[in-house]
Amino acid sequence: MGNDDCPLCSASMEVRNVAPCEQCGGDPESLDRFGAKNQTYHLVRVLGGRELILCTGCMLDFGSLDPNFLGVPPGVSYGFENMEIVREINSPTVRADNYCPECEYRLKFLRFVKDVRSAAHD
Repeated sequence: MGNDDCPLCSASMEVRNVAPCEQCGGDPESLDRFGAKNQTYHLVRVLGGRELILCTGCMLDFGSLDPNFLGVPPGVSYGFENMEIVREINSPTVRADNYCPECEYRLKFLRFVKDVRSAAHD
């Protein structure tokens, strides 16, 4: 793992410890919730079967993400009710990951967004 460039904005990414949620895990508050053991995490499939590990809060709030940011075509529903919960993540851990300080997301989520945007243009 190195300091790659962000796949969305091309900013230099930094390496930081992150919580298991691939959407909010780079936020220090997410690490606090993880440390307090106030969070559960699930592997989910959304938007054409793409997989993400999300905390309960991000799962429930996923539909409020800006469709323009995600690149979701008009009329496509992508909220919690459109997710397939694959499984709960047992024994989640903090680990190091690339994080974009400009976009404020982990690399996995940024790649997810890039993939959704690319698929919308196919």
